[in-house]
Amino acid sequence: MVDNKKDVIEQLKNITKNELKSGVSNPNEGAEGRLVSNKTGEVIVNNYDFDKIGDLEKQFVENVIEFMSSKNDVDMDTLILEMKHRYKIDKIPMKKIEDSLWYQFTKNEKIGANISGFRQTLEDGKPIRIPHVHFSSDLDYLDDMINRIIEKVRQLKIDT
Repeated sequence: MVDNKKDVIEQLKNITKNELKSGVSNPNEGAEGRLVSNKTGEVIVNNYDFDKIGDLEKQFVENVIEFMSSKNDVDMDTLILEMKHRYKIDKIPMKKIEDSLWYQFTKNEKIGANISGFRQTLEDGKPIRIPHVHFSSDLDYLDDMINRIIEKVRQLKIDT
């Protein structure tokens, strides 16, 4: 651990003074007040808000309940396949957080992390959803966490 935080902060200020912000946009300055990806600038698709359900959604749920009730003798796997076919649903996979560099560096940290939505893109020609992760912690804890990450980076053996 670095003993003198003020010295480290001053060094980082000097190192980063001419550095451009990474990514394409500030997610807090979204399109029409909506959250955007700080990597691509695309609007983040929010997780569903059941408080905003309308008449069409209610009618759809009633239709699903009626369909399921009429198939009460059918096993669950078959019912799911029938519903996917009926409603033309293809599940697009969500990129695994556990496979990310961010997760590897922070998995043992005590930060609150939530998936607040996603953006959809293509990876190897196939659609995939990229989670939009919010995390929170006290600022002094985040400073300590960065010091731990710096130590991890110093221990890495990287061929350049």
